[in-house]
Amino acid sequence: MEVIKDKKSQSAFKVIEGDSVILSAKGIKWYKSDLSYEHSDCKCEVIKANFLGTKSNIFKNGILFGEIIWHWSKGHTLKLAEDNKSFYLERRGKWYKTNHSYALLNTINSEVELVLNYNLIKWKEIITIDYDSPEQDLDKVLFSIFAFNKLQSDAGAIVSG
Repeated sequence: MEVIKDKKSQSAFKVIEGDSVILSAKGIKWYKSDLSYEHSDCKCEVIKANFLGTKSNIFKNGILFGEIIWHWSKGHTLKLAEDNKSFYLERRGKWYKTNHSYALLNTINSEVELVLNYNLIKWKEIITIDYDSPEQDLDKVLFSIFAFNKLQSDAGAIVSG
């Protein structure tokens, strides 16, 4: 899978597998960090749940499906409502390298669900996703990209601030 970011909007992206778009996400309003995304027959939204933006709710076809929680020491965590599982994104590799990988880990057994690879080649971002499981969960893919984008924007704020 390959992730193509929209050049106009920092939060919009598409996930492509082969020649087909399997997941498409875009910002709901330009001044908010809320997202709407579609895959298969599902229309989903990630809506900020509190003023500080440390918690976002995930709705699938209008029903609460899970939540994304940010904690300053743990980073972003995905909690699914239906099976009470939670996941977090862990950075792998050296901070000074231009290529990084991020693993989505299950909090219970630290099992790797997927790996997001980020490379910067000639000032062009190349983002790919390696999924080991034959059953792909696009909500976990979305969370990984959402958390990765937040990490990138936070790092940019630190550098420019």
